Amino acid sequence: MISLLSKTKLWLVLAASLVFVAATFTRVGADKNEAEKQSTAAVGTAPPVEVVTVQRAAVGGVAAVGGTVQPVDTVKLTAQIPGRVLYVAGDVGSRHKKGEVLVRIDDEELQAKLREAMAAEASAQAQIRAAWAQYQRELASPSKNRTMAGFGFPAMFDDFFAEPLESFAGTRHPGVERGVDVYSRQIQIEQAQHALAQAQARIRQIQSKIRDAESIAPFDGAIAAKYVEEGDTVQPGQPLIDYVDPTRLEVVSDVPVGLRPALHEGARVQVRIGGRVVPGIVRRIAPVADPVRHTVHVKVALPEGVQAEAGQYAELLIPDPRAQGVPALIIPQSAVVEKGGLHYVFVVDDKNRAVLRLVRLGEPYGQGMVMVLAGLSEGTKIVKSPPPGLKSGQQI
Repeated sequence: MISLLSKTKLWLVLAASLVFVAATFTRVGADKNEAEKQSTAAVGTAPPVEVVTVQRAAVGGVAAVGGTVQPVDTVKLTAQIPGRVLYVAGDVGSRHKKGEVLVRIDDEELQAKLREAMAAEASAQAQIRAAWAQYQRELASPSKNRTMAGFGFPAMFDDFFAEPLESFAGTRHPGVERGVDVYSRQIQIEQAQHALAQAQARIRQIQSKIRDAESIAPFDGAIAAKYVEEGDTVQPGQPLIDYVDPTRLEVVSDVPVGLRPALHEGARVQVRIGGRVVPGIVRRIAPVADPVRHTVHVKVALPEGVQAEAGQYAELLIPDPRAQGVPALIIPQSAVVEKGGLHYVFVVDDKNRAVLRLVRLGEPYGQGMVMVLAGLSEGTKIVKSPPPGLKSGQQI
């Protein structure tokens, strides 16, 4: 019995030991897997990206033509009536919404004239009503039949002696006289109608001038210049303020006629502003060149949100068709990452990792490409459009 119990205990101890060892190895394996996962997460794997190869192409020359940044929408508001300035909306730089009153001129004299014209209109309307009443009365009861009432003996004399004698002598025609009386009433109606039309035209004219007493913002924008203050007296044609939309900008430049073949309305052109290169679209080209300077006036619209100020110097980078093509390295503009004013690209090394490398860029090449002056060589693989969060050393 003792020997059997001893063996049983021994087997139980061995079984417990095996279970412990198995659990230990399982835990170690799990810890190892977790460590590998953490290690992989620490290194990081970039999401799928497109890789392109740096190529060399024959690039023509690019001419930099100076220009000035200006607002696309700009108006100069001038006084339309004489008077004293009662109100100016704000100072230079203040922003306003479309429809706001920017400048108001005293219109008290115009208001007085408007009241006078409205009184003339009411009087003309009363004359029309009276003339129509007389006309209707003439039709219903001719004047001849009303002469006895209120006129006494002279009227009786006309009725009993003068009229019969005139009729007998052939000098009096009652039908004609009645027609003349009706026609005269119609003339009175027309004269009253003409007086009403004149009064209403006068009212419209004065109301138009009263509207001109207020200068309204034609669009959302800001005051760029102010020429008057409250209390100033102005005359028609005198400048009040310059009003612009600072969110829509363009570059205005006089381009040499030799570069004109490379441009057309709607064409894309690169613009250099403050050390940055941004895309622009040709908005207007003058149909005639300046005969003295031999230049063409060109306007290039800038993208919304561009960091530029009206009046700032800018350059249009226009391809020069007269220049000979020279081999140069080109890469997609989307591959360039800007940090601290420097330009970088993610180069793909032999271990398929994205490595950040400093490069020096040249002029835009067109079609979303840019020249590279240093930092890369032909045949190097780079990330075409680095996704946000891509870090140097990540697998791709």
